[in-house]
Amino acid sequence: MKRGPDKKDDQPKPTAVPKSDLLSKEERDRLAEEDRQMTAGINQYLDQKEKEAMDKKKKPSK
Repeated sequence: MKRGPDKKDDQPKPTAVPKSDLLSKEERDRLAEEDRQMTAGINQYLDQKEKEAMDKKKKPSK
């Protein structure tokens, strides 16, 4: 049974080359370190926002 013209199965799948194959070890290490720093910064920000929200709940504004 044939589906309409939007049938996507006929499209060839692109073969993805892992980025790690394109980068040197130094580049991978540097990017991994940047990722860790960004993640730590984001988590710190979220923790701060969560703490502020909890403080607001404890002390309802008049």
